[in-house]
Amino acid sequence: MKTPTIPSLPSTVGKTANLTFPDGSTMQWEVVDEIRRHEDDEKILILQRMRARDDPSQEMFRFAYYIIGKTGNKKGRWTWGQYAPFISEENFAVMISEAKAKQWIKEAPNKSVQATK
Repeated sequence: MKTPTIPSLPSTVGKTANLTFPDGSTMQWEVVDEIRRHEDDEKILILQRMRARDDPSQEMFRFAYYIIGKTGNKKGRWTWGQYAPFISEENFAVMISEAKAKQWIKEAPNKSVQATK
């Protein structure tokens, strides 16, 4: 049996994402940069730096993943993951280090942060 070729995943930079609120209103966000990490051959973790279209001073991060589809018209194609992603400690550390290197994340002032339980 021939092993299927996995297609490359195009960049998401420049794409627009729509955030829909419970009341039905929406907000548009542009992907301004991204960091990728292959979890395995058929899963790519992605950390996106997003900027609000209506207020460019507002930025957020979106953490998500793509997988190779297994059924229907998504079979053999990269498909947006629909659930909260799981990530290994190693991959998480690498992605956060890269975000810091790109200066997405600034070092916080020395303030004590108390974790919630």
